[in-house]
Amino acid sequence: DKALAEIAARMANMWVIAQLRNHTFYSLDEMNALIRPIVDRINDKQSRRLGAARRELFEEREAGCLKPLPATRHEYTEWYDGIRVPKDYHIPFNRDFYSVPHHLAFRTISFCVTRSTIRLYAEQSSTPVAIHTLGPGTGTNIAHRDHMPEAHRAYAGRNVEELLGWADSVGSEVRGLFDALIKNPRIHAISALRQMSSAQKLAREYGYQRMESACRYANSVGTQTIPSVTNILRLEIDLREKEKSDRIATKPVAHDNVRGPAAYNGDTK
Repeated sequence: DKALAEIAARMANMWVIAQLRNHTFYSLDEMNALIRPIVDRINDKQSRRLGAARRELFEEREAGCLKPLPATRHEYTEWYDGIRVPKDYHIPFNRDFYSVPHHLAFRTISFCVTRSTIRLYAEQSSTPVAIHTLGPGTGTNIAHRDHMPEAHRAYAGRNVEELLGWADSVGSEVRGLFDALIKNPRIHAISALRQMSSAQKLAREYGYQRMESACRYANSVGTQTIPSVTNILRLEIDLREKEKSDRIATKPVAHDNVRGPAAYNGDTK
């Protein structure tokens, strides 16, 4: 077989490379357009030793044994083995997080990555347990509902519109914080629902007015999570900020020791 391969390489040198050695190509398509008719002549040329052309022998002996080409083109694949599944059943890769069935938590899996997908495999399995479209690499949680345990599916099934409607009843600042939670790609959907649900408990404990005030402060400084709002309420940060702004807004008291703007307009009297 080695000798036959060497003969094929020599024929390529004689028939293809030698004929085109002085030609300058400017694209791969141009090169293939000139190579193709030469290869056809090689395959259609009658062999005195074999008594037939290579194309005839291929169609007679080999063509029927070939399988169809894959429906999709081959993609370069990278494999990662021995990856332990975290408690939240999401595998981190390139800053995004991909779910696997929750019963695989704490077990070891493998996964392969192409330009478009990530496929995850359980131990010794040739069938993927999960297939995800590759994420943008921005900390996004990518999950299938079927991968969640029953309790998580119950949370996911809650009416988000109901929670947003409650936020509207409290105030625009609470609604703004809820919207930020839902849109935050770094917060898992289940976690966002849990946070919004716990916000109702905070509102009952501190009152709607304080809840709106704490969310206003959280929105202003960009810490739009319910744990942050909890700290703001507990430490009364929103009240301290309001007192500070009230002091700044107070007009100065008239007094002989307060010179006022006249002291800076050039009047020395």
